[in-house]
Amino acid sequence: MKKKLFLSMIMIVFIITRSQSQDKKVIDSLMRVYNTTKYDTTRIMGLINIAEEYRNNRRSDTCTPLAEKAFVMSEKIGFNKGKGWSLFIVAKEKINDKNHST
Repeated sequence: MKKKLFLSMIMIVFIITRSQSQDKKVIDSLMRVYNTTKYDTTRIMGLINIAEEYRNNRRSDTCTPLAEKAFVMSEKIGFNKGKGWSLFIVAKEKINDKNHST
């Protein structure tokens, strides 16, 4: 019984660690795109995707500022799609925060 419990705990730790490692790889890849692209709209959508990844990882402290930055960048160049997506992410994050605070 103890051996099964121990093996189960090892599997859970392995799965969590592996998942976090994959999430970091996704964010690193998106950051590379954001930092190397020349086009403003591509940079904005990259930033929005990074914010979404942080939101999926329950990192609202990082998600919201990135989405807000994407909104400001979108507003400067008149990129309505970027404004819409960034506001959508901020709204989802606020709803998520509200649901977890009650």
